[in-house]
Amino acid sequence: MATVKDVAVLAGVSTATVSRVLNGHPNVSPEARARVARAVEQLGYRPNRVARNLRVQTSQTVAVIIPDIQNNFFVSVVRGIEDVAIARDHILLLGNTDDSLSREARYIDVLLAEGVAGIIICASDGERSCVAVRRAVEQGVPVVALDRQLQGLDVDTVLADNVGASRMATDYLIANGHTRIGLIAGPDYLTPGRERREGYEQALAAHGLPVDPGLVKVTDFRPSQAREAAQTLLDAPEPPTAMLVCSGLMAVEVMREMAVRQLDPRRDIALVAFDDTVLNRCLCPPIPLITQSTYELGQAAAELLFARMHDPQQPARTLRLQTRLLLPESVPAAGASPASGRQPS
Repeated sequence: MATVKDVAVLAGVSTATVSRVLNGHPNVSPEARARVARAVEQLGYRPNRVARNLRVQTSQTVAVIIPDIQNNFFVSVVRGIEDVAIARDHILLLGNTDDSLSREARYIDVLLAEGVAGIIICASDGERSCVAVRRAVEQGVPVVALDRQLQGLDVDTVLADNVGASRMATDYLIANGHTRIGLIAGPDYLTPGRERREGYEQALAAHGLPVDPGLVKVTDFRPSQAREAAQTLLDAPEPPTAMLVCSGLMAVEVMREMAVRQLDPRRDIALVAFDDTVLNRCLCPPIPLITQSTYELGQAAAELLFARMHDPQQPARTLRLQTRLLLPESVPAAGASPASGRQPS
């Protein structure tokens, strides 16, 4: 079986150069890369697919890195990415980080070593993730930021209109007479958390309402923290009459906590949430929802990635997809029913 040394001898280069070519390192001359590719093919060092990729300096593999594979939001997003990739004759690799920076960095390093053609990433941290992602950018690998911006990196980005969506939801609650509106949001270091809080604050300001820090609870987008936030809000001496919950999974836990207290999100406390939830489908009528076209979000990210692969020199673009407020038949108006958080007997 041929070895790296055999390839190096036949190509007339060092084994280090062969390794750099095989790993997709950009600092190799076109002439040396071509000689290595011919030697690889002649010796059968790698399968023909890899040899072909070396000849044309491309790969048929793209990757997406997401923070939570159990979240239905990302299931639909990944499907949108995969459909575009398959249509472009590429295979999609998937990595799940659980919002771990070390796991995220490990995925990126492995993908670069394997010569992936491009990476779509929903970063674990808008700032600290940039250390690992920058390695990909510096090696010339196209990167698209999905749902969460990468601060300080000039890369293509696809986002939802988080500010507009949150403002629309808050406006809706205010129009129904609510002035004490609780917010269960994500952290400021992630784009959705920061921008959805901004939209909430903008809506309050537009109606001349102050921002009460006691009504704003910041979580890491994990359901367990959302339930704790709901408990704090509902146990307050003057609880909110409405709540805006900034993710579907968090909304499930908020509704569970309300159920324990025998509170109905359609009668007692007005609840509006981002994204669809399985639990909400069981309610009749359901609660109002801010919906995002997650499949289209994935498609848009993939289209940006392939456009960047085709033209690496084009300016970076940021796309914002519109959201919609889906309304049920009715929503509890302020004062329609006590919202004191009664406990089960």
